Amino acid sequence: MLIQRIKDPDTYAVLNWFFVAGLHHFYLANYPRGVVNLTLMLIGLLWIESVGLLLILLVFLIELPQLFKSQQIVHAYNNRVMKTLLQELQESNKLSSS
Repeated sequence: MLIQRIKDPDTYAVLNWFFVAGLHHFYLANYPRGVVNLTLMLIGLLWIESVGLLLILLVFLIELPQLFKSQQIVHAYNNRVMKTLLQELQESNKLSSS
C-alpha cells in the first residue's frame, strides 16, 4: 500500500519535460492544476496560428521552475503521504489497544 503511494521524482520530471500539458500534476494527484494545464495546452494547440503559441509558451514558463524543483516537490509529497500513513497507523493502534 505504501509503495503504491510513494512517487518517483524522475517520473515527475519526465512527465513535466515531455508532456508540459500538466500530466505531472495528475501523477501527484493534483487534479485541478492538471486540468487547468491540460485545458490551456489544448486551447493553445487549437489556436496555434493566433494566440495559441503564446499560451503554450506561458504554460511552459510557469511549469519550468517545477521541472528544476522536481526533487523537492516529490519529496514534500512523499513526506505528506508518510505523515498521513503514520497518523492512520497511530489511530488504528489506539483503536485496537482500547
